[in-house]
Amino acid sequence: MADADNFLATIQGDDRLKARFHAASARVIADVKRHLNIELTEAQCSQLSGVQLATLTSEPISDFAILSEVHDLAGVAEQVAEADLRYRLEQGEESAHAEIAALPRADRMSRARQLGLTGETTRRDPTSVADEATLVRQCLSLGSPAARMDFARRHGIGGLS
Repeated sequence: MADADNFLATIQGDDRLKARFHAASARVIADVKRHLNIELTEAQCSQLSGVQLATLTSEPISDFAILSEVHDLAGVAEQVAEADLRYRLEQGEESAHAEIAALPRADRMSRARQLGLTGETTRRDPTSVADEATLVRQCLSLGSPAARMDFARRHGIGGLS
């Protein structure tokens, strides 16, 4: 943290360096959001040696170096782990599901909410009348009434959702 404070004190009086720092920070924040789905702040960017170097020397920022450096920031490692777990759960990885299943029921529900996994699925609207007719035909071809109701609910047929 002392390095970040020294760096900020160094650029404080120079408008050119401040502009470089804001540009480098904006780029790093956007890259980290795109690649890791994590929100960084300029204060956190000031702790990254790659941003400091780019600010002071006008050298280009190495994406690989910055992304590896971001993992070492306080609080970011937990966000990366959560994003990774969320991704693995969405992909249906058994190890991720086993990790969650090992928790007590109340903790599983709480953890799922923390990860933003509410169980809500986005229903795709039919793009045309023909698509909806195809869904209705598929629904009617199912054997049991329970299966037809389940299919209709999943696909939003007949106002069921």
